[in-house]
Amino acid sequence: MLNYKVVYLPASGPEGQPRAVFPLHGNSDRPVPRRSIDDRRPLRYGPGTDDYGLIVATPGSQLLSMIEGLGDGLAGNLEQELSSVLVGRLNLADAVLSSRDGDVLVVKVSRPALIPSGRSSHNVIGSPAASIAAAMAAQSLGRPASAISKNLVDRWLVMEIELQPAVQM
Repeated sequence: MLNYKVVYLPASGPEGQPRAVFPLHGNSDRPVPRRSIDDRRPLRYGPGTDDYGLIVATPGSQLLSMIEGLGDGLAGNLEQELSSVLVGRLNLADAVLSSRDGDVLVVKVSRPALIPSGRSSHNVIGSPAASIAAAMAAQSLGRPASAISKNLVDRWLVMEIELQPAVQM
């Protein structure tokens, strides 16, 4: 398990941008948005007294906004889209593989250029590859997504991304 609880959200509407919600309190559960989220800060996302979070832009959400042709058009093969971005456009990896088992995606990035570190930012929003993969998964599948684990195995960064229930608009 990772020690952060960020939930990546798909863009809402044609003018919306992908964003992420992270809890303000360390003891809070992972945010599970149940309705459309506007840009209010802080956001109350659950019934608990500590269920408040901030809406933020992450490296992955910013990437989706910056690269022409991404964002609204992500509806195809997630592995292809991730490979196109991480290998082709950004040259951050040698290859990308992905698989899905129900609501869990497994994304493998070969020889990532930006290896996860112990930086505090990585503990909050994840490594750059995890942020990009979770943001693209949320946008591609139209559902909130969270990186729930990451491990370096030989030359591969292996990440598990959990999909949340779709947000009611």
